[in-house]
Amino acid sequence: MIDHALSAARLNLELGRYNDAIEPLRVFERRAEKQADLLLEAHLLRMRLALRMNEYELLWELSNKIAEEAPDNIAAQFKRERILNTALRDHGDTEGLPASIDRLLSLQEQLPNGGGSAFHRALSRSLVKVGDIEGALESSKKGLELANDENDIRAIGNASLALAEALRYAHKENQSVEHYWTGVEIGRDIGNRDSELWCWLGLACAHLQVGEREKAESALDMARELTTDPGFKHPLEEAHVGLVQALARVLSKSPVTLQDVLRPYADLGIGWPEEFLSETQNKGELPRAIPI
Repeated sequence: MIDHALSAARLNLELGRYNDAIEPLRVFERRAEKQADLLLEAHLLRMRLALRMNEYELLWELSNKIAEEAPDNIAAQFKRERILNTALRDHGDTEGLPASIDRLLSLQEQLPNGGGSAFHRALSRSLVKVGDIEGALESSKKGLELANDENDIRAIGNASLALAEALRYAHKENQSVEHYWTGVEIGRDIGNRDSELWCWLGLACAHLQVGEREKAESALDMARELTTDPGFKHPLEEAHVGLVQALARVLSKSPVTLQDVLRPYADLGIGWPEEFLSETQNKGELPRAIPI
């Protein structure tokens, strides 16, 4: 029963059916209450679900709990740090990210396989946020190389997304588009909805950064379709759709209702989009790569 509940929760999480993961995860948590190793697994899975549903207060709480209850479990701490690292990226927390990057590097050195492609994906997507573009490119390329060595199609799709992001931040948009499309195709084929959605968002940003408004709108339409699909919940990604749409309007000198764009972010406790929109309005152009 425990194994079945855990498998069901994991499967629904991987397929982006976050609401459907809640009940089997509750079953697993109840039955794992007196088994420390299983309860730790439940906390990590709950933390991942909180990340995907953008429930950040719960995520911070679980992160602290795991850090306190299993400080010597390197594998668990590595998983915890990767999830926490993603949440810090979501918030554009450039003050908290360097410490998280340092912790990831330290934990990675203690793992038998060095964290594999997953480590390099996380590192790359963090490095772009703190301005180390060359480091991000190096790490993302290594992540894709390892994913191919692992022959893991899901890892290859996710690594393609990480490399595409690094290339976009490096203003090598045409190259980034190729890797975003690889991520889209793999995401579609295997049902990795989260990766596919972020690839569509990245494509929209890449095209907008080089003035390809029509292509950006097409990619944005695909992202919007995924975020508004009944039965699915993507609060942060839906907010990003609104932001990229607003940026496109600002660049074309069209009016934008800032409150409507920023409210979804405020609901999540995220503040960086206001500054980026303001900079874009003041300059009449994108000040840098769109930092979604």
